[in-house]
Amino acid sequence: MQRQETENTRSRTGLLSVLIIAGIPFLYCYFMFFAFHDSILNFHRPSDQMISLVLDPHNIFGGNDQHDGIEPYVLFLMVLLTGPLGYLLYRSNFPKNVLTVIGGILWAVFFFELHLFQNFFTQPGGNIINWITVVVVFAGFTFLLKWVYEKSSLLGQFLVAQLLLIICFIPYCDISYFDYSFLLAPALRWIQTGRISDTFFQYDILPSIPALYILKNHLSVYAYRYAAEGSMFVLMAGLFITARKFFMNKNLAFALLVLAVMIRFFMGLSDVTFCAQSTAIRLDWWLLLFAAAYFFGLADIRTGIVMFLLLIFINQWGVIYLACYLAVVGCLFLLDAYNSFQHKESFSFLSFASGYVKKFGANLALCLAGMIVFRILTGSFIDESVKFFGGFQIGMLPIEQTSLFWYFAATYVFAATLLLVYRKLFAEHYFVSAVFLLALSAGNCMYFFGRSHENNVIHVSTSLVFVTVLCCDLLWTLSKNELESFKGMNKLISASPLVLVLLVLMTNNSAAFVNNAGGFVHTLKNGPWTYEEEMPVPGALETIKALTNGSPKVYFMTLGDDFYLYYRGGYNMPAKINPIQSWCIYQEQIDFANQKLAEGYYIIAPGNDVCFRKDFLPKMKYNHLTGQGGYIALSN
Repeated sequence: MQRQETENTRSRTGLLSVLIIAGIPFLYCYFMFFAFHDSILNFHRPSDQMISLVLDPHNIFGGNDQHDGIEPYVLFLMVLLTGPLGYLLYRSNFPKNVLTVIGGILWAVFFFELHLFQNFFTQPGGNIINWITVVVVFAGFTFLLKWVYEKSSLLGQFLVAQLLLIICFIPYCDISYFDYSFLLAPALRWIQTGRISDTFFQYDILPSIPALYILKNHLSVYAYRYAAEGSMFVLMAGLFITARKFFMNKNLAFALLVLAVMIRFFMGLSDVTFCAQSTAIRLDWWLLLFAAAYFFGLADIRTGIVMFLLLIFINQWGVIYLACYLAVVGCLFLLDAYNSFQHKESFSFLSFASGYVKKFGANLALCLAGMIVFRILTGSFIDESVKFFGGFQIGMLPIEQTSLFWYFAATYVFAATLLLVYRKLFAEHYFVSAVFLLALSAGNCMYFFGRSHENNVIHVSTSLVFVTVLCCDLLWTLSKNELESFKGMNKLISASPLVLVLLVLMTNNSAAFVNNAGGFVHTLKNGPWTYEEEMPVPGALETIKALTNGSPKVYFMTLGDDFYLYYRGGYNMPAKINPIQSWCIYQEQIDFANQKLAEGYYIIAPGNDVCFRKDFLPKMKYNHLTGQGGYIALSN
């Protein structure tokens, strides 16, 4: 009995030692990153001359001083490389006891710097109720789904589907007209010109395809909400189905689903479909690619077809995921080449490389074909909005030292290290799929890197939570394999990444969860949200017709509602870039407006827009200015 307890203790200590030691490179990079943060922000920063082109008087992009140089790329490399570096450190000849002590101290400082302990012990007492609510909801729904599934898998599937239908399709607040116009306006321009190349897709082609159907059939702009809600339903259902197949501990799929729903739907600033571009229709195609790689294989032609389609229809993400795909294939190539070199007396590198090219060649050809097709459709290999906004690095906010992202990054490093250290204990298919998941998760965070709005962590949370639960699955499998008695402390070790994330969300997002969940329950009790169709404001179109003498040649320089005025008024969009707030170069806006004035167009702007009167109006070349009903009209 004493010998068994000693072996159990040694195994637990071994796993704990791996996590503590392997995190040292990540912690070192974290501290060095903020020690030299000012230098990172100013390195490769756009020139003052380039920044001066963007006056941004309306503060749409977050101000002209928010340019973060190479910070997003440094963050991406940190996430991607610290796992392998941790593995190399753990496998090094440095004394494990010394490294464990150093790592333990660094982890303690890390959590102190992120205010984990301070937030947990110093929050006002009233938040305890919120914390208890989060824990009860998470534990209650997780065990309920697990219990029903154990009784009947068919009944369990029905229950999951019903819960997701209720959560995904019952909104508890209005939509953001401002944000929806970014998806609807490109579709209207596409309809009017008939050419994709004449349309500016700030958020790729695919999210505007449902808008194309809505506008062609003259439906309410609210109808787009159903597309956003449907995408979230498919995401959550796909997340659960994939997790049930992928995880070795199938019960973790319930925890993943419940936590993903809690974070994405109730811990943000508002209802998940308030901003349609932050829903799965744009942000979560990583899951489709991961599922294809898991169910079919990384080299399977069907995975290549998914990449091909993503590169065409969701190009911004497709290019990122292509980079992740190439990185994983490259890593596997190096690992397999090293293993083959060790086990074969006569190793031919060229022969081995040609085998890999033959294995992945079809998929790589499909990826190249996808970029060529996108080039034919749009005139560019990469979506022009990437170059348009990326060149100015507009609205980029430096990442905060206490950002919630760092907790997810820690569990990411844990998962990467465990996969590498214990690779031989996992099936090859599981290992390859898990590594690809890690790469896709890092790529998915590119939306967050450089825009340190904590709500953006919520927007990309599904991939982050999946990696967190993957870490739990790895620990559960390793503990179960190494220990004869999988009880108590062993289960706590396997659940520790999930517990860490839950603690962080309790202390940082519990108030938002309780508030939004309360709003959702209120909606269930009192009936669905009543759509209000506020855009454009009543009487606006009549006023504009009076100001323009009924002319069809109108160019709107109105912030937030220009798309709705074009759509409801039946006006053609004269500019490629719509809505106008997408056009970040201030002088180009003025030059184009003056060109339209010379062509006999009326320029419509809000009469009470102080920024327009101060920064635009003095540079406009017009002969007549009239005002009525809150609008002014410029003409020649």
